[in-house]
Amino acid sequence: MPTVLAGTSLGGFAGVTFQRMISEELSPSLFALLGATALLAGTQRNTVSLCVILMEGTGQTKVRQKFLSLHTNRDQRRRYLSEMFST
Repeated sequence: MPTVLAGTSLGGFAGVTFQRMISEELSPSLFALLGATALLAGTQRNTVSLCVILMEGTGQTKVRQKFLSLHTNRDQRRRYLSEMFST
């Protein structure tokens, strides 16, 4: 739960900041959800099940592509950094 709380807080803060600076149409709640997803992805390594849990928990299937791209990108960076530092 602390990871979810920290992720939603940071994501919500970023969402409010972007909403004020860039466009009023941006939704801070989406940024909060993506922030929680990003921090959970950093602590867990099961990409697809984390996406399914968050989509079913929130009922927002319209952000499925964003979830999957976020996790895939994170997984690729983790593998790259792991290979770079293991040699």
